[in-house]
Amino acid sequence: MGARFDVGLECVIGRSPSCDIALLEDGRVSRKHARLERRDAGLFVVDLGSRNGTFVNGSRVDGEARLVPGDELQVGDSLFVLDPPLRASITEAAAPAESGAIEEFMPAAGETAALFRASMGLLAASSEAAALRRGAEEAMRLLHADVAAALLPSEVGFVTSAVVGASELEVPRPLLRAALERREGASSGTAAAAPLWAGGSAFGVLYVARGEEPVGAHELGLLGMLGRMCGEAVTGCQARRPAMPDSVVVGTHRTFRRVVNQVRRAAAGSQTVLLHGEPGTGKQLLGGYLHARSARALAPLVVVDCRAPAPVLEEELFGRAAMAGAPPLLSALARADGGTLLLSGIDGLPWDLSEKLARAIHRRSAPLPGGGEASSDLRVVATCRPQAPGGPAKAPLEPELAAALEGEEIAVCPLRERKSDLPLLFDFYAGQAARLLGASLPRLSPEARELMQAYGWPGNVREMRLCAERLAQLRPGEEVLVQHLPREIAGVPAVEGETLADQVARLERDAIAQALRRARGKKIRAAALLGISRPTLDKKIAAYRLSVKRGPS
Repeated sequence: MGARFDVGLECVIGRSPSCDIALLEDGRVSRKHARLERRDAGLFVVDLGSRNGTFVNGSRVDGEARLVPGDELQVGDSLFVLDPPLRASITEAAAPAESGAIEEFMPAAGETAALFRASMGLLAASSEAAALRRGAEEAMRLLHADVAAALLPSEVGFVTSAVVGASELEVPRPLLRAALERREGASSGTAAAAPLWAGGSAFGVLYVARGEEPVGAHELGLLGMLGRMCGEAVTGCQARRPAMPDSVVVGTHRTFRRVVNQVRRAAAGSQTVLLHGEPGTGKQLLGGYLHARSARALAPLVVVDCRAPAPVLEEELFGRAAMAGAPPLLSALARADGGTLLLSGIDGLPWDLSEKLARAIHRRSAPLPGGGEASSDLRVVATCRPQAPGGPAKAPLEPELAAALEGEEIAVCPLRERKSDLPLLFDFYAGQAARLLGASLPRLSPEARELMQAYGWPGNVREMRLCAERLAQLRPGEEVLVQHLPREIAGVPAVEGETLADQVARLERDAIAQALRRARGKKIRAAALLGISRPTLDKKIAAYRLSVKRGPS
């Protein structure tokens, strides 16, 4: 009661100890209840799907709300009042007693300097994998160890996320148990372990070992500090990591499953992979699928569209230094350190950038915004379109880039070669759209399904996805008839060229098909519904090439 909190760019309120404002004892508060965000338009509160809601001036927040000075924000049993910003008054005073360049105040030697350098290095880590590797390197340097490692628990035991100084590692189990289960630093002779932790919970172990000199209590304390710093750096990288792209693949056709099996086998290796196929076949989706099933799945997946304008693409790939009003931009090569760089549409990359990218991949280096280079451990997956008929399987690339991307090539089949997957794809994408709308799945009529099977799908899976999503929005929970399909799929001529006779014929065909469905395929009943004779109905069924399927009475 009476506490004051200063809100920066972002502030999370919740019951979790990791929150910026932790309401630990309030049972009406969710673990992560609400978030305060400072934007150009002012201060906003965003409800994070809390169980009991977030209230501003007594009204429940639906999504987010803008706050102004004097507003009352209620979270559980806690009430926050937004104060106006404090103004700083400038006064005249005597000249400062001491002054000097800021570098003179930075620690230059000793443990303080080592911890300062370690913290700066961990803050600069671009991914969880890079932070863990930097933590192991700093632990080895700070404790003068022969080997250091960051260990993470898994279903089959502990796995080494980063090891420095050795190719093999033997770790005493009691040290791991003390660090991870009891969240304590522990030493055993010349070896020591400390928890990697943030927000009150440990998620891994920082381990060091050296030849002869035992690890003392003071050094164990330094290792514990480093474990906390490394844990916070990893958590920060996780918070900044963009959401993983959807990597669910749908299809049971033999040709497509062969492609998926090739991608799975490639995921288990480390070689560069080039996916080539027609536009819309799902090459980028398969690239994400490969990353998600590789040993780099916990590290970043950085996607670069190589068909972007050249100036934008150059900044995205190679970064840029800070400019007036704009922070420096880290290159995609640096952001993908420890993970996968997915180059979408690599055949659209300008040739001058192709040579520059090829050299960076060969050297396994990433340019830094302030100049110079840093090593980058990444895997490259690229996609490209096929060549014109009669040409090579894939589009040509600049020779140096083609050499840098040499590895496994996988051809992705077009949708017309796996048409048995059409119903699965329609239900999957229409189902996704329907769930977002809170609606029911649309159903394809037999005639509509036949037309979709007969259509060539030049846009491949991308075109099918757009069609399914559109029908889910326009016909939620309804039966999709022929007239509801896009004109190109239904075989209807363009509006400009459609005559009155064409329109009448189309309407008549759809009416007969609908009557046959309502009559469950019984022609006498369908003719009665239409008000025509049975012979006339037979003639029209033959003329329109309609299929008649008998259903249960």
